Amino acid sequence: MENTQALPEDDPHAWPSVYEPTPFPSTPNDANGASATDAPPRPRAAEVAPAALNDASARRDEEDDFAEKRLGAPPAVAPPDDTRPTDGSAPSGHAPAAKRAYGRKSLAVASSPAKALPHPNDLDMFPAFMSRSALFGAFRSNCGGTHAGPLKAAEKVPLTFEGQRLSMADKRVWEALARIAKRDGVDISQPFKARLAEVADMAGYGPGQSRSAWSAIERLSGSKIDATVRGAKVSGWLLMSAVRDKRDALVRLDPALVGPALSQTMLASMAGAARDGVKSPLGQWLRDYFSTHEPTTKPLTLDYLRELSGYPSPPKRFVAALEAAMAELAAKRPDLIASWSINTGAADSNASARWVLLAIRGPAAPALKHPPKAVPASAPATAPAPKKRGGPNL
Repeated sequence: MENTQALPEDDPHAWPSVYEPTPFPSTPNDANGASATDAPPRPRAAEVAPAALNDASARRDEEDDFAEKRLGAPPAVAPPDDTRPTDGSAPSGHAPAAKRAYGRKSLAVASSPAKALPHPNDLDMFPAFMSRSALFGAFRSNCGGTHAGPLKAAEKVPLTFEGQRLSMADKRVWEALARIAKRDGVDISQPFKARLAEVADMAGYGPGQSRSAWSAIERLSGSKIDATVRGAKVSGWLLMSAVRDKRDALVRLDPALVGPALSQTMLASMAGAARDGVKSPLGQWLRDYFSTHEPTTKPLTLDYLRELSGYPSPPKRFVAALEAAMAELAAKRPDLIASWSINTGAADSNASARWVLLAIRGPAAPALKHPPKAVPASAPATAPAPKKRGGPNL
């Protein structure tokens, strides 16, 4: 049965595939816009007189010489006819290419100036609000379920999320893709190619874990966020599209998200975070959280940290997980955490939600980059009132 239901234009995941190469048209248009099928049938070679063939050949040679002298390059050669079936099946003798695609179907893109990522030389700088929220939670991959609604974020940042919950491993993969896009100077309005082995290495995976990196890309391509960070609107897909082609991934970032996120919000350096030896998801989240803050003695309640980190287990299990994570940080990153303690309080010591974590910071200071301050709109200058001419003295 033919499906007459229209696909929503604003849902990039309703389309079956993305960025498939457009085949050459089998009936190219001429210079006046008329289709080749509108032209009268061309006589066969056997029906053309030899003199006519010689004249036509001479005219083509003259036109080619003129084009080469005028443009400084040989004339363009017409592409061969596309013999692929129009029904989408593979040609005879060839198996169809196996590709897994996510995102919006490729549409005709008007020619426009290339759009590079902001701060292309700061390869390790990423939005700090992503490390100060439950956007990337303190749990292992595929353990957070799906979510559609608000998530906890620091500094009263309104944040909503739609898709499969993302882990700290997914955060490292997203940062690796953004780092590759910065390094290669890609046009963020177009898809770009990334080698999966390199993405896995940047994200801290071991050798031969390209499949894990691709699984994270699949989750990112189905994730949409909407946040307002100190007046900056950050809304869109973490990945607009993703197509796997053997050892590579053809991905596209969402300019509506990465543009304001990298240019209008505070950035924090995540240099070396993927290889510092911190293995537990909660330890990784705490490391990124402290890496975005200046050293302070301000205590943090355990209930606040549990919600902000997106820790999925019951509160009674969070205390043991927090103690293990802080011990791991103090051992692997003494430059970040010199010592720590959990204060249970004098009264009602069983209410662990009101216990506080006191972390004594090490000598490492966060590397931050603040967005430019918005220039306040000045009121238009009022024109002075015209001077009245003096009349006669009576």
